[in-house]
Amino acid sequence: MRAQFVSSLSDSLGKTPEAISTVLSSAPSTPQALTDAGIITGVRYLDTLTAELAGDEPKKTMFVEGRSYRNVTPQSLGLAPQRTPFQILTRKPKAPGIGVIPVTGMIQDGKGRQNAVGSEPMIKALEKAAHDPNINAVVLRVDSPGGSALASDAIWRTACLLGREKPVIASMGDVAASGGYYIAMAAERILANPSTITGSIGVITVRLSFEKLCERLQIWRESSGGADPYATMAGDFHRDWSDAEKDRIDGVVDELYH
Repeated sequence: MRAQFVSSLSDSLGKTPEAISTVLSSAPSTPQALTDAGIITGVRYLDTLTAELAGDEPKKTMFVEGRSYRNVTPQSLGLAPQRTPFQILTRKPKAPGIGVIPVTGMIQDGKGRQNAVGSEPMIKALEKAAHDPNINAVVLRVDSPGGSALASDAIWRTACLLGREKPVIASMGDVAASGGYYIAMAAERILANPSTITGSIGVITVRLSFEKLCERLQIWRESSGGADPYATMAGDFHRDWSDAEKDRIDGVVDELYH
């Protein structure tokens, strides 16, 4: 990522990559040092900068408060889909072409929350693309850090079935990790940016234990699974798992991974 950053800065400033690297390696740098090196164009007080930007319109507002930026949605900037994948595909296309299905956000089971990839609408969109005669090929635009292993597997399977009907290409955005990486494996070809963060595929499970808190508050609880020694382990948050219980969960995680 550093190499790409240096290359982009070098191209935009018209300086050699070596010169850019020298400046970066000398950080932290003063504003004047960055100006002298040609990394920034100058240093101004706020009133001076405002006057320069306003030009012949001194009353023109040149700045926006941070809270206004926070109210700007990713959709309005083109950084997230305006519609769900299913809504995108159900629009009547003008002519046969390529369908683009965004896989943007955390991958979740079911319908998913806002700005997330829900397995149900995603599977529905992939199935729609497979049977739509106006779609000759599909691009999966993946920009996701992953999420649910079950949802990722279900989406991957449906994308594989789609690949039997028509070409599927994966295009990776800023991040295509874990489940996002896994889904991309269903494509016959994968394209990524030089700075795309991808890989790190794996499965983990997380559990809370309040054993020490319960001991401190002198809260005690007894539970019994009867003939099944593992029957209560999912709900026994008042204690840590035993080694045998941890081994059992490790087996489940390994099964999901493979």
